[in-house]
Amino acid sequence: MAQHYVQLLIEQRNYSNLSTYVFKADAALDATAAANNTSSSNSTGAPPLAASISMSKKRSTERDNVQSKLDLAAALSHLGQGNYEKAAHAFLKIGSVKELGDWVGRVCQLSSFTPSNLF
Repeated sequence: MAQHYVQLLIEQRNYSNLSTYVFKADAALDATAAANNTSSSNSTGAPPLAASISMSKKRSTERDNVQSKLDLAAALSHLGQGNYEKAAHAFLKIGSVKELGDWVGRVCQLSSFTPSNLF
């Protein structure tokens, strides 16, 4: 549910509240992952090994996708609030500069300048 709020806040450019809902969505994601791990280890009628591995890879891929979206939302929140250094670090959590494109590299470079150097 918090992911929907995150998307809405991004669309509204409400960056001051965005970090709160990113934190809540991240906590919910961790709780869901922990619950899935305990329920799969406590089940008595275990599925075949190949099916179990396939399900865990699918969960891992889905979790990585959601985590990447939350990291991007956190980066946008920092960027919108003028915390350029934190935004640069948050963008780098998503992937390397080469993977994300040239514009993220420029944001990371700009974060190292003082405001007096920019103008």
